[in-house]
Amino acid sequence: GQTNTKIQSGRASSWTEGSRQSSETILSGDELDRSATLPGLLLSPKLLSPRFSSHRHTPMQSIWLNIGGARFETSFSVLERIPQTRLGRLALCTSTQQVLKLVDRYDPLLGEYHFDRRPRFFADILGLYQTGKLHVTAEGCKMAFMEELVFWDIDEMLMEKCCHQKYLIERENLDHGEDEELAEVPTEHFPSGALGQLQKTVWDLFEKPTTSIAAKCIAMFSVFCIIVSTIILTLDTLPYFQDIETIGESYRPFVVIEGCYMAWFTLEFFARLLSSPSKCAFSKKFMNVVDLLAILPYFVSLAFYSTGMILPGVEKPGERT
Repeated sequence: GQTNTKIQSGRASSWTEGSRQSSETILSGDELDRSATLPGLLLSPKLLSPRFSSHRHTPMQSIWLNIGGARFETSFSVLERIPQTRLGRLALCTSTQQVLKLVDRYDPLLGEYHFDRRPRFFADILGLYQTGKLHVTAEGCKMAFMEELVFWDIDEMLMEKCCHQKYLIERENLDHGEDEELAEVPTEHFPSGALGQLQKTVWDLFEKPTTSIAAKCIAMFSVFCIIVSTIILTLDTLPYFQDIETIGESYRPFVVIEGCYMAWFTLEFFARLLSSPSKCAFSKKFMNVVDLLAILPYFVSLAFYSTGMILPGVEKPGERT
């Protein structure tokens, strides 16, 4: 019994050593030149020798496909059903050189073909060969699935109608979103030199709050002024604050606060106007027109007050009943 165990152990050791030496054999000069021209990586250098140059198999023989680390098993006859695809051509290969043109790596000892692709979608792709129908059952980006179809040389029209319709809708939405982004981001041209750089800096500060911390602080301060102005205008409509005898005296801070935020709105508007790369495009924007109409009545009323046409808190004789 011990003798048989030693003999079996010796055979196993000899086979393991022979396999290790086979996989570690260094290519000769001619074989190295031939392997350098192939896109795939040969995991066993012995494959390029005449002994292993042929790639023979039976139709019902199993084939192992390693897709991104995930192993899938099928047969050569299944892959031969769609010969115009990458896997179909792989099943019809008659030499190792042909195989290495289609795969990333090939291990002849294990009979395994390696592809550095996404394994998530490959079950659906393999299902096309097995059932003749291509469905997208895996969760994920439909555009990524279409990239896999391009790699495997599979026509997208082979997809079943239900799945192909979903893909068309997603592609249409994606194309529409890209068009909107391109339309919303016009090209900005500033003059060259120090003046143009200053103009761009001011424009980014007041128009693009995401470009710097200072621009973000300016945007936050503008929002704060809007909130304060809304509160002041709301309080000013209350009957208590419209008392003629007290207006302008006890609540004079309202006048000061209003002057402060209106001064900021004016500064912000003209800073954006003067630094804008296109004054015409700036004037056509609806929100810029709204900003102008928001600050214009304040200065009109100041002009009336300064000329004496309107006096705050004073009524002309005979007007009060």
